[in-house]
Amino acid sequence: MLIPATAQSLSTGNSPTQRAWKRFRRSKLALVGLVVVAIMAILAIAAPIVAQQDPLKNDLLNRSKPPTAEHIFGTDRTGRDVFSRTIYGGRISLLVGLVAVTLSVSIGTVLGLISGFYGGLVDNIVMRLTDVIMAFPPIIIIMAAVPIVANLLPSEATIYGIMAVIGLLTWPQLARLIRGQTLVLRNAEYVIAAQSLGASKGRQMFVHILPQTLASLLVFATFGIANAILLEAGLSFLGQGVQPPIPSWGNMVETARSLDILENLPWTWFAPGLFIVVTVVSINFIGDALRDAVDPKSR
Repeated sequence: MLIPATAQSLSTGNSPTQRAWKRFRRSKLALVGLVVVAIMAILAIAAPIVAQQDPLKNDLLNRSKPPTAEHIFGTDRTGRDVFSRTIYGGRISLLVGLVAVTLSVSIGTVLGLISGFYGGLVDNIVMRLTDVIMAFPPIIIIMAAVPIVANLLPSEATIYGIMAVIGLLTWPQLARLIRGQTLVLRNAEYVIAAQSLGASKGRQMFVHILPQTLASLLVFATFGIANAILLEAGLSFLGQGVQPPIPSWGNMVETARSLDILENLPWTWFAPGLFIVVTVVSINFIGDALRDAVDPKSR
């Protein structure tokens, strides 16, 4: 199977990665999404430079002010600059997405490889574990687990507990996906050849099988970041996520639960809400294009 693919690459002068990039960049929405996500990441990294106001500083003389030249997104009820809080909040929301997905992908990949490669009893144990976790809505389990984690950790470390909880409860779908691919790939000729040459089981899984699943991993991770950002926002909106005064997009939108703020101070929740929508939609555009690029049959 590899020889025709290699011959095709030589004849066209393009590697599979180059062909995937060409398919990806045909999607204008994906390119726009890539630019938007890059801008969001730069803003989050450069928050101390971009946001000159202290996001935690109360200024009672300028509280509940609409957008002005000094406070371009206005101020909240305690006089904190909404623009600065939105930029710093992006740090938390994006970090939750990256860390949670890294943990989720790591667990799902390892368990999926082990389950599909060994089969039998190991496969049954891993798949029954995924069935148990998938039997409950993730948001319900996360809402129950976050308060427990918050009580076990110092307040400043609660955000890392939230990242861990999201990552530990969102891997089953990936594990099933990797298991299915491993069941097929373990019987591929190049894996059987490696086995006959004395390659260890670990080498067969992580050197010969894992690289063939990278396309699926990449697509899952892209959508997973968007889902993790929404989960954190939902938890914060319900009061179980990042706790004030530390800003996150979710707990800034949570202030809109007050009818007074919803009607009279729309600038305090509109900006972070817009940032959530724009970021998640952009990531989904990228994920859709990646799925089409790595698997042309899905087009």
